[in-house]
Amino acid sequence: MQQLQGGFADYYNLRKNRSGSFWGGRFHCTMVEGGDHLWNCLRYIDLNMVRAGVVSHPSEWDWCGYREIVGKRERFCILEIDGLANILGVSNAASLAEIHQQRIIQAIKSGRMTRESIWTESVAVGSEVFVTEIASKNRWRDRARMAATEDGVCYLAEEHLEYSSMRSAKKKPKKWLQATFVSLKSDLNPMNPIIGVVRPH
Repeated sequence: MQQLQGGFADYYNLRKNRSGSFWGGRFHCTMVEGGDHLWNCLRYIDLNMVRAGVVSHPSEWDWCGYREIVGKRERFCILEIDGLANILGVSNAASLAEIHQQRIIQAIKSGRMTRESIWTESVAVGSEVFVTEIASKNRWRDRARMAATEDGVCYLAEEHLEYSSMRSAKKKPKKWLQATFVSLKSDLNPMNPIIGVVRPH
């Protein structure tokens, strides 16, 4: 992420004849259990610009995954659609597209347009078993709390620390985050897929 953010900032600054940081803050990654939790996360992400009032449907926004998931993008594709369909428990890309389209339509019709912080601020989202497993495998578990939404979706929220307090504890944020993610990748059961959702913090 540092290389991506730094490289893009350099490119943008050179192009616009400016200097300084381009990104507003650190990135954040949320681990999401497959199945219904991942379906809900995909819907939430694809509705970002609808919630913001920029477009009325995600198909009108070229820079989200919706057009790729429903098969309307032919160039510059970044999603592994067959793998995503497999994780979501559907048989093929056509089924994935149809279900995702219906879920988006239902959300728009029902007015489900509120911000859901579990997707943007949590460390992990999923079943109680999944979230407990994530929490147990990390050295920062004493700074995290497990909770559930009204719908019963479990999530792991990390206590927010100021950068200065992290430095005073002699923890460099970049290495700390890398170590956490590497340990998760190596310790978890590969049959229980995790999808990292990355966003600027």
